[in-house]
Formats: sequence, C-alpha cells, structure tokens
Amino acid sequence: VEIDKLALGGFWVVSDYESEMAGRPFRGHGLIGYDQVKKAYVCDWYGSMCSSATRFQGTYDAQKKILTLTADAISPDGQEGKLRSVHTIRDADRRGLELTWIGKDGKECVCMQISFQRRKM
Repeated sequence: VEIDKLALGGFWVVSDYESEMAGRPFRGHGLIGYDQVKKAYVCDWYGSMCSSATRFQGTYDAQKKILTLTADAISPDGQEGKLRSVHTIRDADRRGLELTWIGKDGKECVCMQISFQRRKM
C-alpha cells in the first residue's frame, strides 16, 4: 500500500509505503518533486531495510510518461553501486515501478517490480 499526498505548497509529493519484501515487513518514506535550480526531478527515499538515505535525480519523458531517476546507493549488505528507478504512468489510475541495482562492475539486476492501482476512497 502506498499513500501519496501533495505537500509544501504542492511542490512535493510525500509517499508512505507499506508492504512485505523477502518475507519481512517493509516500510518506506519518500519525498519527490522538481528542483527548479537543478532542472531535474529529485527524490529522497528512506526504507526499513537499509539505514542510509538514498537521493535520486533524473528526468521525466512527457511523451512516454516515464520518470527515470538514478542514485549512488549502498545495498543492505553494504555494497556500493547505483540504483535506477523507472516509474511508468500507464493511465490515470495505474503506474509501474522498476528498480534496478547496478554494481560497481556495471552488471545490472532488476531487484523490484511493482504495479500500482489507485484505490478510490
């Protein structure tokens, strides 16, 4: 379950996420918006499986409706690498997320795929 809210004058989306990952409860908290100075989308992400924050930056392709963000990151087991987060807006009520780990050796591993469906409240 993810709950998203516009905040701080509508400049930011605050996301709170709850699920299960690898058989354990997982919680995450994110803040995403457009940085007018950097001319880029930025996202700060905090999760319950790793004690370090992850700061993403990237671009939005309006024609394809895809937001692609990358970050220098540390895996839960302490390995340094990069993360690529690809958010695909399918329609007004559905979107997808694919998270890819990119190791120091350049090898890529898709570590998470999520399909979101808006629940009408």
